[in-house]
Amino acid sequence: DINGNTNSCEQNIFIKKLNVTQVKFPLAVEIDCSNPNIGPTNTGFPTINGIPIGNDCNLTVTIVDGNPIPTCGGGYTFVRQRFVIEWCTSEANVGNQVIEITDTNPPSITCPNDISISTTSNDCMGSVILPTPIVSDDCSNFITSIDFNFPKSGNTYGVYSLLLSAQPRLTETLRAVLIAKE
Repeated sequence: DINGNTNSCEQNIFIKKLNVTQVKFPLAVEIDCSNPNIGPTNTGFPTINGIPIGNDCNLTVTIVDGNPIPTCGGGYTFVRQRFVIEWCTSEANVGNQVIEITDTNPPSITCPNDISISTTSNDCMGSVILPTPIVSDDCSNFITSIDFNFPKSGNTYGVYSLLLSAQPRLTETLRAVLIAKE
């Protein structure tokens, strides 16, 4: 201090070698298929005491990805196996992580323009082949379907709504025939 008084203390700093048995491996993850970044920055790194480890501190991390297994809806799953080896002692620890690539967004559907149909003059019947909606999906094919409740009796003239829907699976052309009878 200003009067020339001093004091000191001693601090011990211990540098400990990392132990492969302390490694915690990343948990299973689900990643959207529209941009399947499966790198460790997105799927996680092995850690010791919450600190990511790489190829340093006498530890080496090796990653091996298993073959993709197709899943429903256009996705796939695979197992990532990580080997952490202490290269001075040859001790090793192995951890598996399931990585699932899935379609997390619904299909996009654009309905065709409204249409008007008329019946024939003599028998009050009519038919129409509906235009196909525009359907797209991030990762998979889809099934389109129509839900339509047409009146079976009485006055059948009027405005009716069709519910067009798409579900991930297979592609199918959207067509329906409407018949109006009296």
